[in-house]
Amino acid sequence: MEDENKGMTLKDICKTIWLKKWLALIVAVLVALACAVLINYVYNPSIKTYETEFSLNLPGSDNGAFYSYPDGKLFYYSEMTSVKTLNEIKEKGNFSNVNVDKMVKNGDISITRNVTVTPLSADGTNVYKETVYKVSAKMKYFGNANEAKEFLTSVAEYPAEYLKSMEINYDLLEGFDSYDNNMLKQQLEFLTQEYGSLIATYGNTFVVDGRTLISYAQEVTAYLGVETDVKQYEAETVKKLTETFKNTSKAVYEKATSVAFVQPNIIVEQGGMSLVKILLLSIIVAVVVALVAAYVGGYLSLKKKKAAGKAPSDSAPQGQPEVEAETSQTENKE
Repeated sequence: MEDENKGMTLKDICKTIWLKKWLALIVAVLVALACAVLINYVYNPSIKTYETEFSLNLPGSDNGAFYSYPDGKLFYYSEMTSVKTLNEIKEKGNFSNVNVDKMVKNGDISITRNVTVTPLSADGTNVYKETVYKVSAKMKYFGNANEAKEFLTSVAEYPAEYLKSMEINYDLLEGFDSYDNNMLKQQLEFLTQEYGSLIATYGNTFVVDGRTLISYAQEVTAYLGVETDVKQYEAETVKKLTETFKNTSKAVYEKATSVAFVQPNIIVEQGGMSLVKILLLSIIVAVVVALVAAYVGGYLSLKKKKAAGKAPSDSAPQGQPEVEAETSQTENKE
């Protein structure tokens, strides 16, 4: 009774665990593996994000929040992560497994805009404005880092891709079956004005397909200078000059657009647990669970042995008559 009242000592606990050392080892390995897999493939993707930062320069933009494309379409930077935009990206790219609707609905993709203004003069009238955008998306929506990289790159380049596909009708003569000389002259004057706008923004020496903008403009003004009473403008030539301006202007917009990524690898992983932390946590959990399992197993095993050892004592009453006989003989001798 005194031994039982003393309780279990640390030595007793260690002995109990040692009885099931192989059980402890097996449980530790299984728990460590399960824990590592769950953290890395379930927990981490649910909170970890892929991020990309980039600067975006669009033709004629002052780096404001709103932008007007050359075709007149208004654009706000948050539209880059809208359902409509992301579905367009999904359809054009190989992203059939990316659940865009759920991503937007759950707020698992976002874009932020940070503007840094650096004064270039003492009076502050001349400044340099740098605008950096950051797109973040939860890891769980992508099969791997490469898919995330391609998807987020497509988001960053969406405005530039729109400029490439943008169609602007510069032909004032479209819809007419015939043209008089005055109509053709108006078309040439219109092209001259449009070239002037491009030159005012990008300069005379801006090169497209090996030619400067001023050379394209002079080609139109030279033809416009033909005396109308000597030679009538030719509709075919005016149409050709119009098509040339359409292609030239689009090339200018494409060249004037740039997307520069801040990170060398384009995307980075944020949040979640590192592999070192996963390993340490898995080991700690595995050791604790293994020790508990071994102790419980050892305790039950000892209890079973004790129960088996007490079984013969249950037949002790069968020897009671012998004790009584010995007692009677002692009394008779006395």
